[in-house]
Amino acid sequence: MKRMKKADIKRMFKAIEDDDQQTLDSLLNTNDDAIESHGFHNRLVRDKTPLMYALQCFNLKLAGHLLDRGANPSAVMPDGPRHSVIQMCIARAFCNKSTHDEWIAFTIRLLDAGIDPNEGLWPSLHGYGELVPRDDLIRIMLERGADPDRQVGNSGNTVRELVKINSRLYPSAILELFGVNADENPPAWPTKAEQRREPERQSRADCRWTLNRRRPLANSVPRFTD
Repeated sequence: MKRMKKADIKRMFKAIEDDDQQTLDSLLNTNDDAIESHGFHNRLVRDKTPLMYALQCFNLKLAGHLLDRGANPSAVMPDGPRHSVIQMCIARAFCNKSTHDEWIAFTIRLLDAGIDPNEGLWPSLHGYGELVPRDDLIRIMLERGADPDRQVGNSGNTVRELVKINSRLYPSAILELFGVNADENPPAWPTKAEQRREPERQSRADCRWTLNRRRPLANSVPRFTD
């Protein structure tokens, strides 16, 4: 089998967008490198693998099918924000209460495949809020061995420090997981933190959806650091 043509890459991502598994499988069957090809032709798909794009399209069934076919659960965007599969998954887990359990199950599948739970701890904390006020994913990451004293990206802060800085945003049950006292050392900038948290943050772009097409808005990249 030969390397995938650019036109076929476009067709593949369009098939994912349209939930067209038949076309997707046909392209995967005839192109050795298809399953780890990166989108390039617009900002929606750029730097994403098919698995990432299925998650971006909120299509867990197709994402599971791609995992079954050997998609790499450890994939990371080679450019741009360099988000990983589990980061993209968790960001969308906090978009809808009614489907949260399905996203938890998929996240557990990624962890069972060997994904580092440290990758998912801060995204789980960042996603928590009034839209989906559940701490299941936070607890799962800690139970799987995530280190709360590990630095978050290039923030200069550990997860525990960020929880402490943002302590007014979390209930006592979550603060206790990190040994943080809500009354101890309140943040120096509570107004900024609170203003950008609710409800504006819970309507963030990665949870929006265009109604006329099965794809998210073009600016659908979540932030994972404060």
